[in-house]
Amino acid sequence: VLFKEAKLYSNGIRSQLVSLLQSSKKDRVSFKRTGTNLASSRVYRIKQGQFDVFKTRQHHKKMNTAIQVLVDTSGSMAGSMGIVTQATSALSVALDDIPNLKHSVARFPASPLAGDSVSKLKGFNESAKKVMSAFNMGHIGSTPTTEAMVWAVKELISRKETRKMILLITDGGPDDYFSCKYMIDECIKAGI
Repeated sequence: VLFKEAKLYSNGIRSQLVSLLQSSKKDRVSFKRTGTNLASSRVYRIKQGQFDVFKTRQHHKKMNTAIQVLVDTSGSMAGSMGIVTQATSALSVALDDIPNLKHSVARFPASPLAGDSVSKLKGFNESAKKVMSAFNMGHIGSTPTTEAMVWAVKELISRKETRKMILLITDGGPDDYFSCKYMIDECIKAGI
């Protein structure tokens, strides 16, 4: 049931996500027989019967992104867990359907008894459909947002994708505002 609902909701956001997440690939230079930008280094080819002396640049868009979704499941989210579960499920299904994009989903806090601040719900190479039951999340504990972001950076740093993003689903109340703000600034400096 959760997957069917997620699939229904994901259809509306997929195209918007694609346009937001596409990253530019380097321009490819090629040479053609007609154009306005003469490549002086190729003019000598005309004598040899090769007339591809006009330089053109082709701008390519390619999805080249890794996203770590972090979901706040702290006690302050208690009244919102139903919508958070639906939104996380729909988002994950939509991201799964975008070619050449990898994403992972994790919740925080995980289990205060185990001492973990983050619990992975979906890995980068897993299908949202196969792990959908993990998205039925309850609420627990405080809001260790900084620790969750540190964990997410560690997950993303080894990824080969050129664009790395952290998508944080939260009510905006971290345990430590200043360390969280510092971590956000460091992520921005690092290009995340």
